[in-house]
Amino acid sequence: MSIHEYIFVAISIIYGLAITRALNRIFAFVRAYPNVSISLANWFWVAGILVSLVWFIWIGFSLQSMDAPGYGLFAYLLLTKTSLYGATEFALPRLENSSGTTTNPDRDIRISALFLTAYLLLVSLAHVFSAGARPGDVIWQASVGLILAALLAVRPRLLGLIGPAYFA
Repeated sequence: MSIHEYIFVAISIIYGLAITRALNRIFAFVRAYPNVSISLANWFWVAGILVSLVWFIWIGFSLQSMDAPGYGLFAYLLLTKTSLYGATEFALPRLENSSGTTTNPDRDIRISALFLTAYLLLVSLAHVFSAGARPGDVIWQASVGLILAALLAVRPRLLGLIGPAYFA
C-alpha cells in the first residue's frame, strides 16, 4: 500500500462516520415525523454540510497526484475532516425518543456552526499556504461562509435566514 492509501483509509473512516451519522439523524426525524417537526432551515443546513463533505471527498482525489504527502498534510486533513464531522454531528438535534423530545437545538446548531467555522478557517489557511494566494483574496472569498457560520454560532435563532443562504 502507498502512503496515499494509508492516509485515505483514515480519512474515509471519518467521512463514512459523518455521512452515516447525518443519515441516521435524518431517517430518525423522518420516522418520527408526525410527532417531531424540523424547520426547512435545518434541512438546508444539513444539506449544505453534506455538500461540503462530498466536495472535500472529491478534492481528496486530486491529492493522489502528490509525490509524498507529509505529516503536516495528514494532520491538516484529519483536522478538516474532524471539523466537518463535528458540524455534521450537531447539525440536527438528537431525538431522545419518538414522541418528539430532542436535545437543545440552539446549543446543537451553535456547536455545529463553531465546527464549520473551524473548517472554513482551516481551508482558508491552506489556500494561503499551499496555493500561494494572497491572504486578502482568501479572506474576501471565505468571508461570506465564515461570517454566516460565526453569526450562527452567536445567534442560533438566525438559522431560518442563514441555513438556506449557506446551502446556496
